[in-house]
Amino acid sequence: MSTQERVIYHYRDFPELFQDLDPDAVVDGDDPLIITRVLREGNLSHVQKIVRMDVLAREFDHLELPANIRRFWTLLLRKIAERQPLNLNT
Repeated sequence: MSTQERVIYHYRDFPELFQDLDPDAVVDGDDPLIITRVLREGNLSHVQKIVRMDVLAREFDHLELPANIRRFWTLLLRKIAERQPLNLNT
């Protein structure tokens, strides 16, 4: 799926992550606070849907994440990149 074809998600599409935010607002997958929340509370499916991989690569080192969560995502993304091109946004 190209960037132009990306699905626009709203917070209501992910109540398990964004129950405290306006359900009608659009999820901004480029916002470091949103990325941090998705990495802390979400799973790989959430990351694939919400965060573009180029944005994650650019922002990852600057996100405030607990060491265990940073380690988990670093290892997981490295394993995925080894198995396929770094394009998880399908």
